[in-house]
Amino acid sequence: MGFSKDILHLIVKDEEFGNESERISLIIRAQAVILLIHTLVLYSVFPFLGEWQSFYVGLSFVTLFATVIVMGTKGHVKCSKILLIFTCTLYSIACMITYGYTSGSQYFLIIALELCCITFYLKFRTKLAIASFGCILFVVLNIISGALTPLYPLYGICKIFVRIFSSILVFASLLIGLELFSGKSLNSEKKLIDYNKRILMAASIDPLTQLFNRGAVKSFLTTLTQDFEDGNNVLSIGMGDIDHFKHVNDTYGHGGGDEVLKAVSATLKECMDGKGCVARWGGEEFLFVFDNINGDQAFVLLEEMRSKVKELTIPYEDKEIKVTMTFGLTEYSPSQGVGAAIEHADQRLYFGKNHGRNKVCY
Repeated sequence: MGFSKDILHLIVKDEEFGNESERISLIIRAQAVILLIHTLVLYSVFPFLGEWQSFYVGLSFVTLFATVIVMGTKGHVKCSKILLIFTCTLYSIACMITYGYTSGSQYFLIIALELCCITFYLKFRTKLAIASFGCILFVVLNIISGALTPLYPLYGICKIFVRIFSSILVFASLLIGLELFSGKSLNSEKKLIDYNKRILMAASIDPLTQLFNRGAVKSFLTTLTQDFEDGNNVLSIGMGDIDHFKHVNDTYGHGGGDEVLKAVSATLKECMDGKGCVARWGGEEFLFVFDNINGDQAFVLLEEMRSKVKELTIPYEDKEIKVTMTFGLTEYSPSQGVGAAIEHADQRLYFGKNHGRNKVCY
């Protein structure tokens, strides 16, 4: 148990060098540990067979892989990855000579190829050349090992075990290497996407009311009106304005006016949930976009909003503020255009302003 912890510590030990070097160093140490495990399992049997020469060959590879791990922990990233690629290639050849191609050790050349591609900043042509060389070497080794008798041929259960064991370690090595290489990049990319979304949201949201701003709702309208080409959609547009808002500012100050805007906006947003979009058009004026809702239905919704705003009691300092709203409404027509529809809703709004306020005009 203590040995396992020591090995894990060597793999994930914190380093003093840069983030990119840390990641590559971690990949190298993880791959070296996997190859070290494979070497210990395959070559530890030779002392029991009295084959000390083969045991010393395995011991030399154990020493080399252990050296790679130690070098990685010391920050010698470049030297450790070169040594690992070289040792991994030699080890694959040595295993094929020792046990033959049935051992599956030739697949460790894939690890060497993976290390070349993900730990060095190489041009595509260079990576292609390395891959071609690795492929040729792989084929040649299979041909040669198939023609020659290995030093210690594997039979029966032993052959199956070694082949499966080698395959598992190769896949584990590939998975770990690719995860360590791409995982952080994907995480960074996700953070960048989220950051860009926050920037986009910040540019689309009015900071006081937390409603969409004028530019955002225009984009939303543009998207919706594109669906009108098939003639199967319905869209209604409304304008709303807080009545006597200048009087609110004059009486309670801009702080009181801000509290009114926030309270009214929260109410409008709640009423519009799932029905479209409400945006702060400017000052105390709001634009409503009713998606797939006709004028008659939108009228009912605006009446509901008008009633709820009238019932609001907005506390400010030691006072309570009451306000009402007037709304104008129109149903969008493709022949009319968005600008004309907004203008028509605005005209209906000011008609209501001039005829008593606190009403919906359609």
